[in-house]
Amino acid sequence: MKRGLQILSVFIICLAMIGCSSNNVPTISADGFKGFIYYSTGGSIYRMKMSEQTTSALFTNARHPDITAKGEILCVEEYSTTRIIYSDLTGANRKSLVVSESYTGPLFKYYLNRPRISYDQQYVVYEGDSVHNPNSYVVDASTGELVLTIGDYDARQPMISPS
Repeated sequence: MKRGLQILSVFIICLAMIGCSSNNVPTISADGFKGFIYYSTGGSIYRMKMSEQTTSALFTNARHPDITAKGEILCVEEYSTTRIIYSDLTGANRKSLVVSESYTGPLFKYYLNRPRISYDQQYVVYEGDSVHNPNSYVVDASTGELVLTIGDYDARQPMISPS
């Protein structure tokens, strides 16, 4: 009886060890997923088709994409100047919303990071710089006019990474 319990214990331990093997990597499947994921890396914007998990480069000199209800990409473009733009998926048709200005210009036009469009598509919110200007700005999505500044750096109430 004792010998039988020992054999059974060894058998259970072996099964547990096989089940806990670090070589067992779960299979990741995209079955059932639809749509795309847009992302930026290395100064380019990419689109991944979820059903196939294939990636295609859309355009360069841009980062922080957000997709509008019209299917446009809202992003930050950095080329000769930094600006928040709307673009089609190819990057060929780009329209400026906010163009960066020097330190002598309005502060909301100096740092332009992580733009996000509001649910109703009427506003764009973006952050300044997390070190030098940790505020967020809300602008009219059509004109780029400043509507609201959120945060108070001097009062140690920065507001960054808006969504």
